[in-house]
Amino acid sequence: VIISQDDRRFFAADEEYRRAFAQWPHERIRVKDARTMYDGYSRGYGQSSGEIVVFSHDDIQFAVSDFAARLAMALSGADLVGIAGTTKLCASGLLQSGHPNLFGTVTHYSPTTKTYEFSALSLRGPHIDGAQALDGVFIAARRNWIERVGFDLHGYTGFHFYDIDFSYRCYLAGARIRIAADLGLIHFSRGPISEEWRAAQRTFSKKFGMPIDAPATNSHWYSIPIFDRDGLKDLYAKLEATWENISLGIF
Repeated sequence: VIISQDDRRFFAADEEYRRAFAQWPHERIRVKDARTMYDGYSRGYGQSSGEIVVFSHDDIQFAVSDFAARLAMALSGADLVGIAGTTKLCASGLLQSGHPNLFGTVTHYSPTTKTYEFSALSLRGPHIDGAQALDGVFIAARRNWIERVGFDLHGYTGFHFYDIDFSYRCYLAGARIRIAADLGLIHFSRGPISEEWRAAQRTFSKKFGMPIDAPATNSHWYSIPIFDRDGLKDLYAKLEATWENISLGIF
């Protein structure tokens, strides 16, 4: 399910998903005129039929060729999967949770430097269980959990905090939430801190009784420039080898 008013962005993302899931039964759904993100996701979900429903931004690519297989592996034993998130939501926002609670990887493309900026919230991987909230650039959820938790169609009037609200309510209801750091997602925009974002943050804070900012949190991340998608693919291969060696006790 992709919410998109921009034809160019949507068709590029749709083609990315078509290629990624070419060998897997799937359906691709667009909502073009969503009033809010929750409105769009609710309507897109209503058109879907699969056991797993993916909610995705419209400006993404994948740096790995086996994205669908990686997602299937990540969903084994999990109810929700995202590429980044927190294992302890202690304030109204993912980054406000601070370390050591932040995990996941994402790459942003910089049109200024024409480089891919690979960012890691931590170097743990490939899977981190026990997450409490996920970033909304990509969330895969089992259908029964979407039906159980639903969408807050009235609390959020824009396009922010729907992701934290949905995933956190799933966590409170007992869902198994996993951060998959190996999905190789490339995001072509960064979420701005606007007045609309802050208004949604206040809504979330009031709804769950959480502070706007947690005291004394450290929310840094690690970032390096990569010059092409082949370089990104090689980087993920090195990360996977490292994660495998760690799991085997080889350092």
